[in-house]
Amino acid sequence: MGGQVSKAVAPLLNPKSRVPICGFISKYNEEDMLNVETPFHVFGSLEIKPEHRFL
Repeated sequence: MGGQVSKAVAPLLNPKSRVPICGFISKYNEEDMLNVETPFHVFGSLEIKPEHRFL
């Protein structure tokens, strides 16, 4: 999931839920990559911050 779907779904997640975050392919060709909103920005803006775990 990504883009608008991530923004719509993120606030609806239950605490401690697990979500795979796989990147942001729709933004790969943007000219200004420093100002691109990534999944980490979307989920990091939630009231209850997610825990990042990389396996």
